[in-house]
Amino acid sequence: MRRRAFTLLEVILALIILAIFATVTLQIRLEGLRTGRAVAESQRAQRLLSDVLDLAQARMLPDPRTERDDRGEIARIIWEGQREGVRFTCIQDEADVSAPDIARSAPAADARASTVRVRRLTARAAGETAVLYLPLAPRS
Repeated sequence: MRRRAFTLLEVILALIILAIFATVTLQIRLEGLRTGRAVAESQRAQRLLSDVLDLAQARMLPDPRTERDDRGEIARIIWEGQREGVRFTCIQDEADVSAPDIARSAPAADARASTVRVRRLTARAAGETAVLYLPLAPRS
């Protein structure tokens, strides 16, 4: 007698293999969606931080609060607010940063010659941070 149909065991094994394949495929798809969402949120936060830094540079953010040093001079300017439904903080202060072009030509013993004083804007929002370095404005 010739056999022309599948047995129940063969059908069940085929369904199990198909179910395993479908499960793995769906997990890969889900991970791709999660990664895509995380990248989109990070890009959104970076755009927001870029906007905040541009507004801070143009001094168009709401009234800031200031922190003063021991001599009574303004040490930090702090803006806090909300933009596009996300809370942000932007801090302006002065910092010494390395100047690579000067560092190559300066003697190793003179570490001060390899740094430059700049105005630093640091913005934080949605777990992201962006920093912008600007030349110091001449003091009046």
